[in-house]
Amino acid sequence: MAETLEVGFLNIVATPHPKGVYRRLLTAAAEHPVDFWGAYKAAITKPISLHEDDTFHTFQLIVWMEINPDEPAIDKAKLKKAAFPTQGREFTATYGVNGRVFYCIFDEKTHQLTFEARNEDRQTISPTRVGKIFSELLSPKVLGVDAELVEVTVVPTDDAITYVLGLARLDKVEILVKRPNQDDITTETNRVMKDLIEQNARSERREITRQAKTDGIELSEENETYARVAAHNGYVNSSGLDENEVHARRSTREVPKIVKRAIAQGVTYLAALRSLAREARDNREQL
Repeated sequence: MAETLEVGFLNIVATPHPKGVYRRLLTAAAEHPVDFWGAYKAAITKPISLHEDDTFHTFQLIVWMEINPDEPAIDKAKLKKAAFPTQGREFTATYGVNGRVFYCIFDEKTHQLTFEARNEDRQTISPTRVGKIFSELLSPKVLGVDAELVEVTVVPTDDAITYVLGLARLDKVEILVKRPNQDDITTETNRVMKDLIEQNARSERREITRQAKTDGIELSEENETYARVAAHNGYVNSSGLDENEVHARRSTREVPKIVKRAIAQGVTYLAALRSLAREARDNREQL
């Protein structure tokens, strides 16, 4: 039975973004563990550029759980608290447990990260958690206050906006759009970028609510444009009635894009990941 690769995507935008900024920031963030969920920590290895195309950078995302030797242990046979064994302290100082390793590829041209959501050990990680990890890794806390500002968005499904705005009656729509990458190639993205730059704005939040005794919100062309851009640079939330007249809430953040691809015999997971990263670039360039 053929193995299946599952990947997710992040949109990562640095402002400003001089040439080489993304590799520099990823290198600076490498080997700096961050907390992201309870006792779990994450770190990335230093990026390595692909020989055949140095605008692609590959590295590993490492996830593990820390053991705190200062907290009580549990004797599993007796189901009672127990003192943490002295001989275990050296182990916890050197090792994390429940470790997972996921390959990542960053594309400088599209500023998009393609990552394994399911690795060759069949371990998984959610796009939401990966987004949280990279938001921490690329924050001023790790990079320093003088580093470029970095925004991270989990890329949603291709039909995310249709889903979010597809309620039978829209009562409320919230759009948070952040500055896109300055060299993004879409007409809509450039339009939003121009508006934000003219206002000296880092982001813009719009909230539209339904007028009483109407059939629901009908977004203007401008707000629809902002919503489409916000799906990859921020988020869009909605609330209202679904087709069964039940109150519902929807968000682009709840529908991350996952691509599944069968791996041909003799092809490694990393080679398959590289192929998907190139495919993602080609699809982006067609916009």
